[in-house]
Amino acid sequence: MNNVILYLCYNRENETKLSLSYLEKCNNISEYTLIVVRQNGSSEVAQIINSTHHLVTEFKKNSFSSINQNIHFGLSFCFNILNSESVLILEDDILVSKDILNFTFELINKYRNRTDFRSVNCFSSEKFNINNIRAYGLFNYGIGQGWCITKKTWKHLIKFWSGKENMHFDALIEPYMKTGFVCMPICSRIKNIGWGQNSSHSPQNESDEFYVKLENSWVDHSNTVESGYFLNSKIKYRWRDDCLQYNYSKIISELKLIKFFMKFYIKKILIYFRLYNF
Repeated sequence: MNNVILYLCYNRENETKLSLSYLEKCNNISEYTLIVVRQNGSSEVAQIINSTHHLVTEFKKNSFSSINQNIHFGLSFCFNILNSESVLILEDDILVSKDILNFTFELINKYRNRTDFRSVNCFSSEKFNINNIRAYGLFNYGIGQGWCITKKTWKHLIKFWSGKENMHFDALIEPYMKTGFVCMPICSRIKNIGWGQNSSHSPQNESDEFYVKLENSWVDHSNTVESGYFLNSKIKYRWRDDCLQYNYSKIISELKLIKFFMKFYIKKILIYFRLYNF
């Protein structure tokens, strides 16, 4: 099964170097295809990527100026050109746990055939507890902070996501994600280091609660886990008030999905009629 890691970067040299060093230490990293997509920016970042040729399968650069275009370009390449089955999306400001690939693709393989499955997320704000290191939950929520989708999810997303929209991708695709469920760890598989002046859409202050919660939840490299992840549906998740435990039936999920696309196509039809003065 062709599972791919898509790594997105721009002009943050220190973050890129550090995040790649953590990724390189992941369990079984040599078994995965790593695609790097870089927006036009720092030549130093390009040199860092080129110096990791033993890790990187392919290095793509483009002239896009927005994160939305960059990530859509990368996913299109992975799914449409490489014919990938699943893609894990990481950005240059994310440090990963040793077992992020084990965690992500074990759950992808477990849930990929469910019609109400949307994604695996890798972040959490729940305080680290060794007893919960293998635990995860199912939630009605969007994506972000290290996320993985299957080709089936991608085929739904491209029906309404072109990459040209003037908005951030996570807000754009969240309504669709909420027609089903995403898997999320109780202990975070990522730590965000994207603070400072180069922060794209996260807080600039390192001591912001956003970063503190991720760090306090993070499975750092002193912990070694490789398998045996289990569903714990009793643990409440407090990332955001609208991050709710998933308890829909598949029928309700299908109805929500139909409703979502009906609203989307009705909107397109109305725009068409307005453009051509019907």
